[in-house]
Amino acid sequence: MVAVAYPAQLPADIADFTGRVALVEALRGPLAAEQRQGMTIQAIAGMGGVGKTTLAVHVAHCVRQHFPDGQLYVDLQGAGNTPADPTAILGAFLRHLGIKDDAIPETAAECAALYRSVLDGRRILVLLDNARDAAQVRPLIPGSASCAVLITSRTRLLGLAGAHLVDLDVMGCEEALEMFARIAGPRPADGDCRAAARVIADCGRLPLAVRIAASRLSARRAWTITDLARKLCDEHRRLSTLQAGGQTITASFAMSYRQLDPPQARAFRLLALPESPDISLSAAAALLDLDIDDSEQLLESLVDISLLETLAPCRYRYHDLLRLYATGLARSEDDERERSTAMRRLVDWYCRAAEAARHVLEPWRRQLPGDGSRPGPGTGNADGEPIGIPTSLSHPISARVWLEQERANLLTVSCEADAAGWHHGTWRLATAAHAFLAQHSYGTDSREGLRLGLEAARRMSNPVKQAQCFRDLGGMYDGLGRHEESAAQHHVALALSEEAGDVRGAAEALAGLGRTSYALGHYPQSAEQHRRALSLFTKIADRHGQARSHGGLGMASWFISGHHHKSAREHLRAKTLFETTGDGRGLAHEASNLGLAHWVFGNYKQCARHHGRALALFKQSGDLRGQAIARHGLGLAAWHLGRPGAARDHHLYALDVFRKLSDRRGEAISLQRLGYVQWVTGEYHQGEELLNQALTLGTSISNRQTEAWTLTSLGFLCQRLKRTEEAHEHLDKALELAQTIGDRHCESNAILGLSLTKLSAGRLGSCTETAQRALAQSRHLSNPHGEALAMFTLGLASGVRRQPQEGAAWHHKALCLARRTAEPFTEATALTGLGSACTALGHYGQAERHLNAALTIRQRIADRHGQADTIMALADLMKATGRPQAARSSRDRALSILTEIGATKRLRPGSGAPGSV
Repeated sequence: MVAVAYPAQLPADIADFTGRVALVEALRGPLAAEQRQGMTIQAIAGMGGVGKTTLAVHVAHCVRQHFPDGQLYVDLQGAGNTPADPTAILGAFLRHLGIKDDAIPETAAECAALYRSVLDGRRILVLLDNARDAAQVRPLIPGSASCAVLITSRTRLLGLAGAHLVDLDVMGCEEALEMFARIAGPRPADGDCRAAARVIADCGRLPLAVRIAASRLSARRAWTITDLARKLCDEHRRLSTLQAGGQTITASFAMSYRQLDPPQARAFRLLALPESPDISLSAAAALLDLDIDDSEQLLESLVDISLLETLAPCRYRYHDLLRLYATGLARSEDDERERSTAMRRLVDWYCRAAEAARHVLEPWRRQLPGDGSRPGPGTGNADGEPIGIPTSLSHPISARVWLEQERANLLTVSCEADAAGWHHGTWRLATAAHAFLAQHSYGTDSREGLRLGLEAARRMSNPVKQAQCFRDLGGMYDGLGRHEESAAQHHVALALSEEAGDVRGAAEALAGLGRTSYALGHYPQSAEQHRRALSLFTKIADRHGQARSHGGLGMASWFISGHHHKSAREHLRAKTLFETTGDGRGLAHEASNLGLAHWVFGNYKQCARHHGRALALFKQSGDLRGQAIARHGLGLAAWHLGRPGAARDHHLYALDVFRKLSDRRGEAISLQRLGYVQWVTGEYHQGEELLNQALTLGTSISNRQTEAWTLTSLGFLCQRLKRTEEAHEHLDKALELAQTIGDRHCESNAILGLSLTKLSAGRLGSCTETAQRALAQSRHLSNPHGEALAMFTLGLASGVRRQPQEGAAWHHKALCLARRTAEPFTEATALTGLGSACTALGHYGQAERHLNAALTIRQRIADRHGQADTIMALADLMKATGRPQAARSSRDRALSILTEIGATKRLRPGSGAPGSV
């Protein structure tokens, strides 16, 4: 008969156990359940030092009352060189369960069978700590559902049937800080609460490292937390600093490393050479000089034993401390030549991948002499073709995503290539990857990579390559809104290209100068630079360059006196050339530019159509910045077509994208256009706040075009709120700035705003003269929106002079223009003015029809201030037709709307006509 034993073998619970609340509950629940369908097996896996044993022991103590027949524990020593023999463990377990030595079978299978028999029906918890693999654990699993098993291992026990696998990660910041404080104990105040956070970060929030650091601090009472943080900040000393009382973090890592076979050990060491945050499978294959399949097998095996982490398919990373450990091993176990050769393979792979990605995105882009290089060791097949380049780079969207995802790695590799003196590789990465990212609003990330590329080109004494880098830097500064700096870079590039006789380089520099001059509002200068670039591109038969030059000429032509009609023609030429080159992104930009041309000329439906096509093309190429540009155009069209809600949504989308891309120029334009839509629909406070933000940002980046338009919008807003002096000040500044930069459209708008401020001040003669000037300029620019608003202003002035017949004529002309362009805002404004003029003329029936039509439109397009204006005009009509009670009711209704929107002062009907955006 077997004596019943009640083993209680759990190690002591740790008094300072901290955090892991949700995980403890998740593990405890199934173990503590009274009714279980089958054997409960919880297998906790994680890297060395992550706290697997501590967690398992704590959970076991939490549920021990649910296992009254006992708790078995064993350290299986799976991380060491001599893992425990399962048969020997079974024998020990049987003895602890009351089996005599002479009754314990000799064979492993018989031992396991007796073990299961003894445990049958008993409620016993088995804690198997530090398991090597599923094979070691499998004989130790009871057969009875009344028992439960907790397992810890550095390996994910994928082959253990029925086990619930739990991957244990590092601690959260708050948990780690709490644990550190408990162990370190009260410290002398050192005035730096951030020091503890730095310690936790340098420990990688790894529980063992945090415990060692805190214990070491506890043993050095004279140290402050800042002293400890200072020691840990040195990466070369960090691992040696993390030791206390015989505990070291390296000892824990070494146990895992000693399990590796030679190929695994080599991969573990070499993968730590690049100091990038993570590495893709393809890049790892190049670094290791292996094919993709072999590399994946190796890396996944390292993940399985918790020496690597994977947060996404085919992307891997180290824990920070494991990286330091692996780097140290690489320095001590691999010679300099092997390390250098591995890194050279990686640099070459990134060069090829970046060039492949950019070629997919810009297939027209010409290579400079010596732009490519022969495949390095392990990067080519028998035909010399590179291997390992992601196949996804053959698609524009995937290529763009790859460049964006690899931003940090590309800069790291560039720095390492520069440090090794591999100048050609450094330059190739700059021109392929960093230049593209900089031109697409990742300038902040790419600035250092471009600087390294320029230094590399200088060391190679190659003026053509230097010019390329200066052009790329110019594009980066332009994207950041630093246009003066951009111009300076392009001027240097132009001089270098001309000196070297590089016609294409000179043409590209002139094109860059043309873009920069346009951004600065120097429109005639921009046109001249694009013309010079066009001549050079034509000379070398570069159709893509010609297309870009025609597009640039089209943009500049809008704003040059007498040239605006050329705009659409130039954009159509650009569109045709882009079609012949197969450049979808260029086509998208020209569709957007054509849309803007149609906006200027009052063809709002065509504006929306072209921008809709541009948006579709930008989506096809995955160009987020392009999509934001197209959304701006759609927002402009939507507002003019009487859909302010849609306009607001488009501009909000664009604003969000430009902010994510750190595109300050795009952000400033978004703020200006969004602010405009807000205030013209009666949301004055929000509109003014957004416009002031746009003005501040536009001024800070020297974007004078956005600054001028924002000042104009602020002037109209203040005029509508009867802040006449403030309005006049804004509009005067806008006019001066618009004239300085040659923006005739903004100039016309500012003049129109000034005419309204003069009307509000009672200066009728000056108002009429200024409005006539705005009308003449709008007609000269073929801008029907500006024409209609100038006519409306002249109609208002006529009404104040008690010349209603003349006023009615002006309002009728404005109404015809508004209806021709299908612009409801202007139509409602003209109808309100015409209704007021008809009231003054005694044409009451016509007046009521016009005013009711205006009110219907204004209600539909959510123009609340406009509604109040029209209702006030209806009140005047009702008073004139002997309906005083109805007049009072309408007046009260109008005043209620004005109060709600923060515009309580009485205005003349329609006197706050919004200007063009």
